[in-house]
Amino acid sequence: MVTRDGIGVTIIGHDSENRTKVQGFEEPGSYSRDIAYQTSVTQLEALALQSNQCEQFVKYECKSAVIYSHLTLKRYFWWVSRKGDTKYSWGGAPIDSDMCGCAVSDDGCSTATVRCNNCVLTSGIKCNCDVNDNVWREDSGLLVGKEHLPVMQLRTGDTGGSGEEAYYTLGKLNCY
Repeated sequence: MVTRDGIGVTIIGHDSENRTKVQGFEEPGSYSRDIAYQTSVTQLEALALQSNQCEQFVKYECKSAVIYSHLTLKRYFWWVSRKGDTKYSWGGAPIDSDMCGCAVSDDGCSTATVRCNNCVLTSGIKCNCDVNDNVWREDSGLLVGKEHLPVMQLRTGDTGGSGEEAYYTLGKLNCY
């Protein structure tokens, strides 16, 4: 049995756990992936309501593919909650914060050439991928919030141009 701080963890898998390449989708959200869990939405909601907390790991690896363009003010990547709400935050950042984990702490910035908090302060960049400089970068971390999880759909774009590509990974839902 998997435990967290002595509490049992319920782990729910889905059909999109493998690292998945996205290329050839330029418009914001033009790539769409519906996530099918190994249980019904009603059962997922009941699990979340009975749990103290739920979390789900997410990772976006990018080369010249932004999550949010601070130049055009377009959001290219988002996820859809269990309730059907669009969420513009990424792993490691509070849900609905419009940020990635690297904007919250330096821990998420290990793959950036400059400290992400410096990027945020100097140029408004809130995610490593938003540097948009033809270098492989990563934004990853846990989405935490039993009110919203699990992720039911992933949407992305900005992978249609020459040299633009990305991979996403979505972990299992963990509730405890």
